[in-house]
Amino acid sequence: MTIKYHPKNSKEALYLLRRLCKEQGIRIFWNRPLAKGMYHQLKERVGHLMLSGDIYKAIGHHVNSHSYLISMKEGAQRFDINGKVSGVVTAEEAQLAHKQRGKKHRKLLNRGKKKGPGRRSTPQSLSSTPRRNSPAPTVVIRKKRKLSYDNQ
Repeated sequence: MTIKYHPKNSKEALYLLRRLCKEQGIRIFWNRPLAKGMYHQLKERVGHLMLSGDIYKAIGHHVNSHSYLISMKEGAQRFDINGKVSGVVTAEEAQLAHKQRGKKHRKLLNRGKKKGPGRRSTPQSLSSTPRRNSPAPTVVIRKKRKLSYDNQ
């Protein structure tokens, strides 16, 4: 057994797995739901070229991608390693994929927001949002182009 490839991360593993499948003549519809047991099928076909852990990482990266989770709709056909239909997506699987998409979306929205005691609080007088009870300040332009704020 000779292992030719060892990728650095799961994204690189997926790229490598796609390339190996193309070279080996394996017809996988990557934009459709994969058959259950796809890992074992791929391990048999490309296991001599790639470590089984890397195949597992690549499939894990793919099935957690946004485009794959979108394709997981109830009643959608699953495809095996030969490009043939090998089942359908159940209602529970579709619901789980929908939840996963929601989690990923919330994670993207919360990226960059600080949490906990490390967050600095800005005084109300320095905050960029206007106070609720006071009117918004009006800007007055004087002759020498200096700005001053009224109503504060």
